[in-house]
Amino acid sequence: STTLPTPKAVLLNTDRTYVDTNVDEDKLYYVAVSSVRNSVEKVSAIKEVVDVPLVLHGASGLSEEDVRECVERGMCKVNFATELRVAYTDAVKKLLEEKPETFDPKKLGVVAMEAVKEQVIARMKMCGCDGKAE
Repeated sequence: STTLPTPKAVLLNTDRTYVDTNVDEDKLYYVAVSSVRNSVEKVSAIKEVVDVPLVLHGASGLSEEDVRECVERGMCKVNFATELRVAYTDAVKKLLEEKPETFDPKKLGVVAMEAVKEQVIARMKMCGCDGKAE
């Protein structure tokens, strides 16, 4: 039977790939991949050598095509944290520009959360995971 590589081996063999820091050196629970720009094909190569879920860190700023291809090649989780923070902040800024008298943080939160929700829905559709909940 094939033995799974250690996190250190994955790190050394996949170039710009890193493993979450709370992973035991001899056990691989998932691989967190970053910097796939212009090297999406590496996702397939990584998927071939590990038998664990792949997590794409730093998807904010990747093209929709690259994200879709990463998912098709085996990414199970895609992180868009920066995009969500930007959507939240931009919504608050817009409200304050349009209605500078706004002082209630609840009103800021409402527009911010709606903007984040819209972004999440768009990214779920991009990754092909919309409409799958029972």
